[in-house]
Amino acid sequence: MSQVWLLALLFISSLVTSTSAISTSHVAPAPYRERALFGAPKIKVEIRNALPEMQEVKLHCQSADDDLGVHILPFNGTFSWRFRVNFWVTTRFHCQFTWRGASATYDIYKAKRDSNWRCPTYCYWEVHDDGVYGYTELEHANDLVFPWPNPQNSNDTKKGYKYT
Repeated sequence: MSQVWLLALLFISSLVTSTSAISTSHVAPAPYRERALFGAPKIKVEIRNALPEMQEVKLHCQSADDDLGVHILPFNGTFSWRFRVNFWVTTRFHCQFTWRGASATYDIYKAKRDSNWRCPTYCYWEVHDDGVYGYTELEHANDLVFPWPNPQNSNDTKKGYKYT
């Protein structure tokens, strides 16, 4: 009977969302595999600054449960964190990017979009001068682009962009 309780406890603890943030210099993206004995695997999200001319980008990432803080990424610098998708598959991390006076917030990880095929254990993003690019885990192909807002275009405010 005690073995059943131990297994149940291990299963429940694997379902709890855990998050850890890491800020490092750029390392070439590689598939990240960390599986749990029971429950969902840990997922790693990595964002790299690929802006031209040695420019910095400011980002602030958070979910409903975790605020990862504000980070200034130098040219080629990265910011990454790890977490588990919650039991209800509603885990969502959004990041606010600020560069050259424009600021926009994008969904960097959405469990319903990303957990099955797009990036089941490793999500990689690059910040470029024309937008934020997302890459699939298996093919390393760019499949999502969030363009930088144009502050002169008032229609962008209807899309949820915020300007600083």
